[in-house]
Amino acid sequence: LWDIPHVTMFHTLARLKQLANPYEQESFLRLEMEQQLIKHADRIITATADERAQLIRYCGATTNQVQVIPCGVDLKLFVTHDKQEARKILGLPLHQPVLLFVGRLDPFKGPDLYLRTAAMMEEKAQVVIVGGKLYDDRDVEDLQKLARDLGISHRVHFWGARPQEELPMIYSAADATVIPSYHESFGLVAVESLACGTPVVATRAGGLTTIVKNAKTGYLVPRCPGFFAERLDALLRDRDLLEQMHLAARPSVQHFSWKSVADQVSNVYQEMICESAQLVAQ
Repeated sequence: LWDIPHVTMFHTLARLKQLANPYEQESFLRLEMEQQLIKHADRIITATADERAQLIRYCGATTNQVQVIPCGVDLKLFVTHDKQEARKILGLPLHQPVLLFVGRLDPFKGPDLYLRTAAMMEEKAQVVIVGGKLYDDRDVEDLQKLARDLGISHRVHFWGARPQEELPMIYSAADATVIPSYHESFGLVAVESLACGTPVVATRAGGLTTIVKNAKTGYLVPRCPGFFAERLDALLRDRDLLEQMHLAARPSVQHFSWKSVADQVSNVYQEMICESAQLVAQ
């Protein structure tokens, strides 16, 4: 099987997740399978230069193996909607700040830190969570209890997982998207949010550092609720800065279009086909 040229891409690596959060143990089988793929793959595509460096440093990949191609986003779908209209449709207050979290309600993604941040903030923002199930979801129940304990349950909105077609409206309704993950190999939510004109305040980790332009399209902060709260409070109070970031957001992610990404991936496969043909000819 390994005699056939292989190209692979990891959306997350167990080894890197474990390094980011040692308290979450990854399965031995997954770790071993990933190492075998890294050992035998002819090309490994990573979404960011940071991930490439980590693959080489921690996972034994070689410099010739690894090529950086970002993940793609449908920029025809993820567009800016009028904020006030979006809030009317979604039933959100028109004149209060709105924060947004989108993603799995996995501790690794930091939804608990998001709630703790909201509780520490001086600005009493509406807190929207998109992810999880609306019923019989232990993660949601735990977060609902945390919101009650923090005294902010009256302004926390659990909307469950939403179809992709609804996300642009939701992103557009928010003043800022918050991404408090331990680590992100890429950070697709950040690209989607910026494509919709919404600034991002995120952990200074992984692929997020290549997507969010600090102080231009959002902020990168240490993974601590105090730092998140301080930065979000300052941002929400400065409407001129929010508008500047809104205008800068979409242009900053134009190179993540599907066409651009597809062309780059196609080139990798063409290179592999040519190299394989040359070996056969020899």
